[in-house]
Amino acid sequence: MTDMFRITAWIIGFLLTFFASYFVLVALFSLLPQKRKEKFPPKFKFAILVAARNEELVIGDLIDSVQNLNYPKTLYDLVIIPNNCSDRTQEIAQAKGAKIFECQSVIRSKGDVLKEYFDSILPQGDIYDAFCIIDADNLVHEDFLMEMNHAMGRGAKVGQGYRESKNPYDSMISSCYTIFYYMDDRFMNTAREILNLSALINGSGFFASMEVIRKHRGWHTTAMTEDVEFTAQCVLSGDRVHWVPHAIVYDEQPLTFSQSWNQRIRWSAGLLQCMKMYFTKLVKRAFTQRDCSSFDLAMFFLIPIIQVIVLAAVVWIIAYNLPIVWHAGLGHPIFVSRVILPIVYSYIVTTGIALAVILLEQKKVRKMLKGIFGFWFFIVSWLPINVACFIRKQTVWLPIKHTRAVKIDDLDIHKD
Repeated sequence: MTDMFRITAWIIGFLLTFFASYFVLVALFSLLPQKRKEKFPPKFKFAILVAARNEELVIGDLIDSVQNLNYPKTLYDLVIIPNNCSDRTQEIAQAKGAKIFECQSVIRSKGDVLKEYFDSILPQGDIYDAFCIIDADNLVHEDFLMEMNHAMGRGAKVGQGYRESKNPYDSMISSCYTIFYYMDDRFMNTAREILNLSALINGSGFFASMEVIRKHRGWHTTAMTEDVEFTAQCVLSGDRVHWVPHAIVYDEQPLTFSQSWNQRIRWSAGLLQCMKMYFTKLVKRAFTQRDCSSFDLAMFFLIPIIQVIVLAAVVWIIAYNLPIVWHAGLGHPIFVSRVILPIVYSYIVTTGIALAVILLEQKKVRKMLKGIFGFWFFIVSWLPINVACFIRKQTVWLPIKHTRAVKIDDLDIHKD
């Protein structure tokens, strides 16, 4: 039994070490200085698309922020796409001067919204050069479109902007989400831009050129995470997703654990759907065409499986050491070294990384303390979430209820 335990532990440890080392190595490149990039005068015409479902509390503030963009008004349109609404979302949007696109088919997801819009707009010719996708509960930095214009001028056909939070200090959960996005922005997308890999589209604040949309014959995603699926489609078609860090959107984060659980269940379920559809294709492209972006995205798709392996390993270690606890108590040196100390070390490392990314992103440390000290629990809670996705398929999108309106002038997210 002891030999079996050691062999199993060694194999699992090797796999986890290889997987973790890959992402750590990539993340280290985010610490390198970034080159200054060329800027361009306003040239490209954008459509800003907003899928809206019962968003009357927040839609007005989003429209106000978009209408105050530092970009010529003749070079962009804001298109609100209400769907399954039972409130005043469309009425408020129309009153504020936004264009309205009304869906005619049954809408089950944002992917369905985008599909119907692009099926309608593509036959009309090249009215726009590119399309920006924004969530209804977002606010947009005044330079958002100008930065996307610069990216397109440099040759980018798809680009992801910086995802900031509207409410980073409201609760421990919203603070943890904020730190999570800082890590995504810094250690994933910044590093991948430096390495000439594809950034990861994360739901809001991204653009796709008309050329790419036509190449894909519109929008065709079926997974619950349409952003990740579109990333895979772009990588497989050779369209690299660029990172545009100064194109900032401010996103509303969930406040409670139950809201967070529902949202992350959808994320993990969608990631598993994408893995089933695209993992083999990505691996094949990675080796046949020596495409590093395909390999990198395939590694990302393995995250839920790796997390389930981690949880299984933890349960195995605890179960194996239960006889020691039964006979000698929790203080036995072997139990302490195999169970207690690894948990303590993981908490220290996770907390340290959370603090480090806040310092790197030059945010307010003191206001983020509850997120810093709670981040370990936030990450660990992802383990049972992924197990739940393997046991029971999640197919229904559950909306997160908005709690208050926030205007762009109300934001307070800068460093101490």
